[in-house]
Amino acid sequence: MAVARQSGVARREALLDAALRCFEQRGLLRTGIEDVRKEAGASPSSVYHLFEDFPALVAALLERTFERLLGDVTARVRAARTARSAVRALVSAHLTWVLDHEAEARFMYQALALELDGHHRAALRETKARLKAEMTAHLAELGVLAGARS
Repeated sequence: MAVARQSGVARREALLDAALRCFEQRGLLRTGIEDVRKEAGASPSSVYHLFEDFPALVAALLERTFERLLGDVTARVRAARTARSAVRALVSAHLTWVLDHEAEARFMYQALALELDGHHRAALRETKARLKAEMTAHLAELGVLAGARS
């Protein structure tokens, strides 16, 4: 199905999937929003309707990737009965996720290291800080950071 004919949510997901494929094929720094648009078979207006610019697309993919990682890690950590097993589950789940989702993991680490100019730098830093705070809050809630599980 052409991206232009999909619902807003499906169109957004298709564009994010296309971005990930482009980043895997060309590299994050050698990919532009036009490459993503062509890969997805989308019209220029559909891309810019969903993403203001390339950094917004990168931030959206970073957020989706982190949410998927966080979901997998959280599920494994919640099943732990002690702080030690929670930490083991955290590390194991993270490494398993990286091995099972190589393209997403590679993108995530590249995007987290990315520094942009001007207002995009501030926006990406804000996204990074928010995602880090969410992960920290989840870990604290699970008792991993305070060692509350015994």
